[in-house]
Amino acid sequence: MLILETIIHDVVWGGEKIGPHIGVPGARIGHLYSLVDQKGVSSTILNGALKGTSFSNWFSASKKKLGLARFSEFPFVVAIVDARENLSLQVHPDDEQARALEGADFGKNESFYFLESPPLGTIASCPVDTIEAVRDILEHGSAQDLVEYSPVNKGDYLYIQAGTLHALCAGSLAYEIEENVPYTYRVYDWGRLGDDGLPRPLQKEKALQCIQPQLRALARPMKAMETERLYAMRLVEGGQVAAAQAVEHLECWTALDGPHEIDGVPVCLGTTVVLEAGERMPLQSGTWMVATLNKEICHDQN
Repeated sequence: MLILETIIHDVVWGGEKIGPHIGVPGARIGHLYSLVDQKGVSSTILNGALKGTSFSNWFSASKKKLGLARFSEFPFVVAIVDARENLSLQVHPDDEQARALEGADFGKNESFYFLESPPLGTIASCPVDTIEAVRDILEHGSAQDLVEYSPVNKGDYLYIQAGTLHALCAGSLAYEIEENVPYTYRVYDWGRLGDDGLPRPLQKEKALQCIQPQLRALARPMKAMETERLYAMRLVEGGQVAAAQAVEHLECWTALDGPHEIDGVPVCLGTTVVLEAGERMPLQSGTWMVATLNKEICHDQN
């Protein structure tokens, strides 16, 4: 069992809802990384014999036995997202475009579970059906004409397939799981300035190669189990079971509330506990999102 330290990502659109849960009230936090293994940033293990070890080092040493040897980094990233302002209107590349534009192994799909919905109950998506119409708006019109709003409520699930033009709206607080690919292409940023006082850069040309206008960002109530390409996820209430147990393969349990204490370590909103097959964790009251690797896709074939 690995308990991971959260990592604060301070961004210009971040809010102040997460800070009180982790002992830093007033902090402007966009992402609270719960599980991350990327170049330059990795979660740290807080418990047991591996205390102080980076999750990246653990994965490098363990990925063969986990059946994940073909991945250079852990396949997904988990975070809590707090949007004080609208996020940029953006798109992620699919496998083909990720290879063509970035030389990456695969593209990026992601999912959100809404802990709080924005006050207006909306998310932004694309209102037109052809890439020619998208290009015409970006070249000759207002990028705001590319924004179409659709409803979202607390407890909803949102899957963003690569190629979907989308933006979370101001007031959203969400659990996020994304395939571990760092590429995001912005087409509109609401006139926002970065911390340097300059407009944040856009990546319109790359975005135009990736946008699939027929795709929409549409939220709906979460099912008992949501299964996507690299991961599956389910919601667990602490009172439903006495202990968490990974039966067949690795599971990542992320606290959606708190505080709790596990193995002598304080656990709060965003803390992730990684269980390998056969491991158990006493489960206190509270709500947890459990993410597992999609075994059919992720695990190496013997």
